[in-house]
Amino acid sequence: MAYEYRSGSQSFELPNPYGIENRVRFAVGSLFAVIGIGLLFVARARLAAGWNVATLLPLVGAVALLAYAVRIVAVAMSQLRFFFGRERPTSLTGELAAEQEGTSAGARELQETVRRGA
Repeated sequence: MAYEYRSGSQSFELPNPYGIENRVRFAVGSLFAVIGIGLLFVARARLAAGWNVATLLPLVGAVALLAYAVRIVAVAMSQLRFFFGRERPTSLTGELAAEQEGTSAGARELQETVRRGA
């Protein structure tokens, strides 16, 4: 099976596979962060009334929810860099048009640089 490489070809352009998952992760992470911050306010009100064991429950829950929210958003952020498409990163040298053959001056210069080990 032949493979035709051309930057102008749109036949191999695929959507980001993590697009929907990342949106859901950002939404869930922000929801958990809002709930965790709300629990921090509840814990502050209970601490103002006096310290007891019931004060620790919202505080522990808030810290756990905030940590989980950070984890969910960190996973979504790490999946953003996974898929950029076929034309990225751009070439280190100038690209030739589809009808041209050979190499460009920048490509020859880059090859010489690599050959010299610089």
